[in-house]
Amino acid sequence: MIRFVGLIGVLLISGCSSLTVEQCTAINWQSVGYKDGANGVSPQPAKHGRGCSGYGVYPDYNRYEEGYRAGLSRYCTPGKGFTEGRAGHNYKSVCPASSEPAFLEQYQLGLSYNQQEKEQKRREEEHKLQQDKEQRRERDIKMQISSLKDKIFFNDMSLSFKRNRLNDLEPRLNDSHYDKYDLDIWRSEAAQLRREIHQLERQNEKARDHLNSAISY
Repeated sequence: MIRFVGLIGVLLISGCSSLTVEQCTAINWQSVGYKDGANGVSPQPAKHGRGCSGYGVYPDYNRYEEGYRAGLSRYCTPGKGFTEGRAGHNYKSVCPASSEPAFLEQYQLGLSYNQQEKEQKRREEEHKLQQDKEQRRERDIKMQISSLKDKIFFNDMSLSFKRNRLNDLEPRLNDSHYDKYDLDIWRSEAAQLRREIHQLERQNEKARDHLNSAISY
């Protein structure tokens, strides 16, 4: 029995292309048919027998059909119909008229569950994506706030230094006791300091506006 099961597995995977003549002749076609029927696939003995024909070995259609019908009796049940539908599997219209209505009723019910579960999963994934997006946004805002505070802090330090330097220079700028060469250097430095102070003040003004906007988000 173990030998037959192993042969069926090889047969279904390879279509007989890698089997020896001994393996082909040992195939239990009833078991092959049963497996197809129990899996709800369409009858396909010729497909399984492809490759063995080179040895003069052909499917035993009668035994395959016998096994296939037995497999369908296991497949074509309301419980299996629900399981197949819930798993989202396609129905190949293989069940006989006597069992198909009950199978399809439960199959459709299973499909409805499958769609509900997919929709629920979609909503959960969408919710998670939205949460992740909001968390990333919050992290970005925190980083932005920290960066803006650092910028304002260092700009204030620089402004303090430059204002103090300018305050030191201004009393000398119009003092005729100093050498003209020194006065020219100090006036040039003072003009540069005023430009830099003005630029830093504008930067801080914009940074504080952005900081207030980020904090109020």
